Amino acid sequence: MQNDVIVTNSNSHDNATKSEIISIARKKDLNSNEKRLELEKATLMEPNSSLVWLNLLAFDIESGEIERAREVGVRAIKTISYREEKEKLNVWMGCINMEYQYGCEESLKEITDSALKCCDPYKIYCHVRDMYSADQKVDKAEEVCKILLKKYKTNPDVWVSYGQILFKFNRLDQARLIMMDSLDRLDKKHYIELVTKYALLESKYGNPENAETLLESLVTGHPKRTDVWSMYIDLCVKQGRIEQARSLLQRCTKLSLPTKKVKFLVKKFLNFELMHGTEAAVEEVKEMSKSLITDELTDD
Repeated sequence: MQNDVIVTNSNSHDNATKSEIISIARKKDLNSNEKRLELEKATLMEPNSSLVWLNLLAFDIESGEIERAREVGVRAIKTISYREEKEKLNVWMGCINMEYQYGCEESLKEITDSALKCCDPYKIYCHVRDMYSADQKVDKAEEVCKILLKKYKTNPDVWVSYGQILFKFNRLDQARLIMMDSLDRLDKKHYIELVTKYALLESKYGNPENAETLLESLVTGHPKRTDVWSMYIDLCVKQGRIEQARSLLQRCTKLSLPTKKVKFLVKKFLNFELMHGTEAAVEEVKEMSKSLITDELTDD
């Protein structure tokens, strides 16, 4: 249960010290009261550390002391310096997790509403959305997705995350509507990023042919985007479509691109043939590489 409560995105500076403190508190020769006392001491030694506070909170939960765990959460939030925003956020998230697992809907709403007032609302909403999604509560997760979409409609991550949840839970038609809606509504500077992410989602959860169509449209419309070519090729390899990956490599290495980009693609081609091709195919790509170097020297 401990790992379900503790939020692990802390960036505190003294993790080694904290691990040492926690290991002392977990010594087998200490009884329950002594262990808890050691964890309390840890909060005095590292009062701004969400990790030590959440370990104390988790210990109380494991001991069946939910009310005492709630009190620890309140103390932690009051004690941690206002400058340590990430540490406070970790505790708030841990408290939300605790109420989700051991509280009721009313207590969960209460702690979430308090967190929204005290922390960055976007991060709290995202945490609650992901919490529901991880527990396969898709309707609840979607409710939060809609709130996020209403409040942060210009943020592409909000759209992609919503689409990902719908894809993950096999709501494919709805996911594709969200995808199309985002491409229409968001700034065009996000277009390539969005399409590549949706292609990966289609490949993983939906229809691989749709993923291919999306990526093909990108490399056709934006042939200089070597990152898209690379992702398209990697996707084909992952799906076992070796000949198609080879065909893509042949196409992109023949494009008129800056030397640096061609070198990247030729190197990728060589690594591909070393893994999947024949000796003759490897030699052919090596000759392509030599020709590239010769042309570069000639240009100089």
